[in-house]
Amino acid sequence: MRNIIKLEFSNCINSNRFKIMFTILFGISITSFLITAINYYGSFSYSVNVTSLMGMLQGSRARTILFFFISAMPFIVGFIYSDSYCIERKSGINVSLYMRSGRKKYLLSKLIVIATVSFVSVFFVLFMNELLTFITYNNKGSDIAGMTVYQYRNRYISDYFLAMLSINKPILFKFILILVNSLYASIMAMLSYSLTLIIKMKGIAMITLVSIGNYLLNILIANIGLERKFSMPMYQTGAAGNVICFSILVILWLLTIWIIFSIGTRKDVI
Repeated sequence: MRNIIKLEFSNCINSNRFKIMFTILFGISITSFLITAINYYGSFSYSVNVTSLMGMLQGSRARTILFFFISAMPFIVGFIYSDSYCIERKSGINVSLYMRSGRKKYLLSKLIVIATVSFVSVFFVLFMNELLTFITYNNKGSDIAGMTVYQYRNRYISDYFLAMLSINKPILFKFILILVNSLYASIMAMLSYSLTLIIKMKGIAMITLVSIGNYLLNILIANIGLERKFSMPMYQTGAAGNVICFSILVILWLLTIWIIFSIGTRKDVI
């Protein structure tokens, strides 16, 4: 199985799809940083936010870019490699790979690669954005969202995700937000891939369907009043939520993926 995983990693990383999608992700990250830099250029330190309140995930100067990233991420990460099974099934390559490693190992290897590449890609571009922000603005700004240090440290909101950590350990909090976004990217990519195992549909159509479905699901969650507990975009930006509800949400997503994937390994697409 190790060899087939290496082969899948090689096929993914060397594909044009990966290069294009990673470039888009990196472009979003750099655009967010540049917009922030342009907005703060020539400003006095008292009007520049402290470093912990800047960057793509928490900064206020490029929120449109962040919302675009959150909305487009399921499609972008899915397009990297989630439809590889559809492509190989259509060309007949999957048959020879079945014979080499067995169907289940072949499909599991793809799942591992898709999850890993999606996670690392999003982690890297978000980490680079925060690193560039830190290098550029560390000790440059003194504004704390218009509050004094005392007011900021006492702004604890009980129904916000990791509220105390965001106040007392803002750098660690940002790192966790990067992990949350990376995990969700991995989940969306795995979901698109798993569905291609049981539903006969073009890969691009499935990825688009999952992206739209995810968007509509978030709207539904908001409409029934559960957005402060079970809305992933809230957790991606460090807004409302709590650790228990977040854990439940992740478990439900992973369980759904595992059920779909398990069905897919037992039979060919319908």
